[in-house]
Parts: sequence; C-alpha cells; structure tokens
Amino acid sequence: MKQFARRIASSIPLVRTFTHSVPPYYVGGVIENQLGWQLARILLSPRSRYDSRYVVPELNLHFESLRRDGIAVIPDFLSQPKFQAIQEEATTIESEMNFEGLRQNNMIGYMEQACKTVPASQSDSPAWRYLGVDQRVNRLASFVIGKPISTSTRIDFDFYRSTPNAPAEANDIDNILHSDLHLDTVKVFYTLSDITLKNGPFVFAKGSHRQSWARLRHEYQKSIDNAHLRKQKWNRIPPSRLTSRGPMKRVKMSDDDRARLGIVETPFIAPAGSLIVANTFGFHRRGEFAPNQTRRWIQLGYRSYNRGIS
Repeated sequence: MKQFARRIASSIPLVRTFTHSVPPYYVGGVIENQLGWQLARILLSPRSRYDSRYVVPELNLHFESLRRDGIAVIPDFLSQPKFQAIQEEATTIESEMNFEGLRQNNMIGYMEQACKTVPASQSDSPAWRYLGVDQRVNRLASFVIGKPISTSTRIDFDFYRSTPNAPAEANDIDNILHSDLHLDTVKVFYTLSDITLKNGPFVFAKGSHRQSWARLRHEYQKSIDNAHLRKQKWNRIPPSRLTSRGPMKRVKMSDDDRARLGIVETPFIAPAGSLIVANTFGFHRRGEFAPNQTRRWIQLGYRSYNRGIS
C-alpha cells in the first residue's frame, strides 16, 4: 500500500516534491514539460545571490572567481602537515580497497574505481577534521548554494585508474558535457595527486553557471528530450541532441545550443593539495584518461542542502 501511494504521489507535480530528499534534475512526463514545468521549477528555485557575508577575506579572489566563472581552484589549501595527514589516511584506505571495473559506465576493461565514504561519526578522520568542518570550505559552498552551511554531509575518497586499454571516451557516460541540477549546486574536490591533462581533469565551461534566456531555452528542450529518454522513445529525439556511451544513451547539448550559450570547455589542472570548487549548475564533464593513469582525490558532499519543487 505504501509503495502504491508513493507511486501515485511521485506522479503529481508539487506533491512529488515530498517524495525526494534531493530535487531531481528532470522530472515529469512529456506533456508536463511541453507546458513548461521545468522552466517553472528553475524560475521558482532558490538562486545564489553570492552573498558577501560568506566571503573569507584571505580567499577573496577565489570567491570572485566563483562568482564570475562558476569555478575556483585554490592550490596549497591546507598546511603541509594537514595535507600529509590526509595523504596517510588516503594511503591506508586505498590499501584496504579493491579497484573494480567501472560497471555503470560500461568502462570495464578501460577504467577502474575504488571509493570509500568516511562517515562524519569517524571523528579521528583527518579528512573530516581538516576539510569537512573547515569553515573556509563551507563558506565557499554556502556562497554557491546561497544558504549557511556548517559542515559537509559526506566525504568520499575517490580513486580512478585507467588500464592499458584506455582511452575509452566512447564508453564514458560522464565525459559528456552536462550540468548536475536545475539550480545552483556545488561540487568540492581536494586533490591527493597532481591533476593533469592525462588523468581525467575536471572540465568546466566558465560562465555557464549564469542564468540566461539561452539557458532557459536549452533547459526547456532538454526537459522534453529527457522525458522521451526515460520512456525509451529515442526516435523522438533528433540525433543532434542524443548520444551513446556503450549501451547507455544520454541527451546532449546540440552544436546550436553550444553556440548560443557560448560554451568553451576548460580542463582544470591542479597540483596535489588543491581545492576545486564549482557551481555545477554550470556545464562540466570528466576529462579524458591516457593509459595507465591514476587520479586520487576527495569529494565533499553538499547536495542534500539543495531544495526545490518537483
């Protein structure tokens, strides 16, 4: 009975808001989105005002970069002893994990991943002590999301390595340019290894976090395309807006939309010990991996702070 009630609730606009702990990017059927439901969700969602009360004076230039470009890279974010303590924690964690083929992206044979979430209750974790509750990090996140944040909600040690068979871009669903939500949301990475052009750098289109008529037009069409995609009605989506990675299909940005939105992709390389903060309402993707490369970083989670109607 509960399952049936939940299924009914998830089909009703506004009511289904209460069935999600985090608002999904796209929701609803074709007709709802043709009538503009996604546009209503965007326009009624809270937007960041880049409130100056969150700005940390010593990081003022990086806050300005977040406002202007939607991304900031801060080298040497922590002191060397703190960085070293986190590195030692990462080495211990990595020694206890097994790398597995990246199944969800059809990347077995090309890419392997090992990931561990460290709970906030693990108070002896250097990552939590030096990053999760660091108010500089949380003020950067607050600046993007537009609400006060006192702590990250999760910390993931995230390690990738490519096999001798890489590159395999044709199989990697996450190297398609995309955004994460229909509202301002934040990704924060702390690099444990040097990030280069060869080991999957974070690729971001600077300035694409800003709202515009061109962006609304793109979101309107993409919401309809995604409604067709969820029903597997791929023939309703023009080839210019549909792509595949292995057996997986994804709606993509057309060349016309790229031109209208002025998209220019920039791979962000960074030395170990850097903090990367991005408003992922902006467009981004995973960069390419050359063969036999490793990428080690920590991702801090803030998604549960996002709110919006569904």
